Amino acid sequence: KDLLQASCIQVTCEEELKYYRALEFTNPVAVIPNPIDLSSIEEVQTEKEDKFIIGYLGRIHPRKRIERLLYAMDNLRNNLYNAELIIIGSGDHKYEAFLKQEAKRLNLNNVTFTGFLTGTEKNKAISNLSVLVVPSDFENFGNIVTEALVRRVPVIASTGTPWQELETHQCGWWINNDQESIDKTILKAFEIGNKKRSQMGDNGKSLIRNKYSVEVVGKQMVKLY
Repeated sequence: KDLLQASCIQVTCEEELKYYRALEFTNPVAVIPNPIDLSSIEEVQTEKEDKFIIGYLGRIHPRKRIERLLYAMDNLRNNLYNAELIIIGSGDHKYEAFLKQEAKRLNLNNVTFTGFLTGTEKNKAISNLSVLVVPSDFENFGNIVTEALVRRVPVIASTGTPWQELETHQCGWWINNDQESIDKTILKAFEIGNKKRSQMGDNGKSLIRNKYSVEVVGKQMVKLY
């Protein structure tokens, strides 16, 4: 009833628009992304020059397919040097226990589970990443992507996310989400070196500033109203 009576529906991406139309609602729809407040992001001194740090950020849940990152670390152990995997977040305790057991089974001593982080701790943990990977098969908007890009961290995400801009703005990789594609792309992100990753990070920050900032999205919402 609420949807039927709405003068307009706001969705965060084209995919959400398609799903909404598939439900046969015909009222107007505005595609306006979730905003991010750049002024709230504290610049921190990073340690990216010292290590190649792969990160996961978000809820710990089986549908997120985080085990793919563990298997990538195992498959690439002879190709990546001075590399770490940082898993930031909390959630399903049973699944988290499974991930820790898998890391132990694979003898991966370069995997860290930080638990749920907020504030300065979270900001520093994300800023220190060399690359963020979104290993789930599907996400709608994916706030974790903007959280990384605004901190100049390139992102690897699947074509099940609405983030083709990672490719078009050269700030990450938009890939098939099978294990082989994840492995190859993580290796590519490693091999391009810190200078190229830093350039991609700058591209990502520019994308967020120009399209996803509170100021830009705010103007779109004012225009909509």
